[in-house]
Amino acid sequence: LKHIPFLEQNPEKEMIPLQARDVMQRNVVTLELVESVSNLVEVLAGENHHSFPVLYPDTKRVAGMLSQSVLRRILEHGEEAGLFVAHGEAAPTKHISWQKMLPSMPFRCQTPAEVRELVADHSDKLVDLRPYVNRNSLFVLKYTSVWNCYRLFRQLGMRHLAVLGRDGSLVGIITRKDLILATEAAEEVAWQGEQGF
Repeated sequence: LKHIPFLEQNPEKEMIPLQARDVMQRNVVTLELVESVSNLVEVLAGENHHSFPVLYPDTKRVAGMLSQSVLRRILEHGEEAGLFVAHGEAAPTKHISWQKMLPSMPFRCQTPAEVRELVADHSDKLVDLRPYVNRNSLFVLKYTSVWNCYRLFRQLGMRHLAVLGRDGSLVGIITRKDLILATEAAEEVAWQGEQGF
C-alpha cells in the first residue's frame, strides 16, 4: 500500500448524512470506447490517475474502467499488434497477447515523452479499447452514503469509485483523497461542536 493514502478503520459519525455527490470530484477525465492515439497519449501524459472511466460515446454511460498500466501497454504494443487503425477502417481482429499485459512485464517506455515518440506516426489513428476495458468495476449512485463508500474503499482496498446518476451516466469519481478530506472536514465539525462554536 505504498504511496496510497491511508483511511482509518471507521468513518467519522459526522459523515453519516453525506452522500457520494457531496464528496466526489465532478471534473473527471474520461475516455470513449474508441479513442484517438493522440488523445490517449495526452491523457497518459497529463493525468496521474490510476484508472479512467470509459464511456459509451452516444449515451455517456459508463462501459467500465481502463487502468493507466493497461493504457500504457496498449500504446507500447499497439503498432505491432495492429491496433492502430485509420478512420473508416474496420476494427482489428488481433489483440495484445496476455503475456505482454501482465503487470510483472516491464514497460518499454519510462516516460510519457517516450510513449509519444513511439506512437508519433500513428497519432491520427484510432484504437478500439473494448477488449481492454474492465467491465467489472464497482460503481455507486450519487445518492449512496459516504459511509458505504468509505466501507467499500476500506474492505476492498479500492483507489477510486465512479459515481453514476440515475440514468447510468457518469457524474463524478471518488478517490481515497476525497474521503480523507471528507474525514478531516467531519473531524473539524465534531471539534467545533465540542468547543461550542
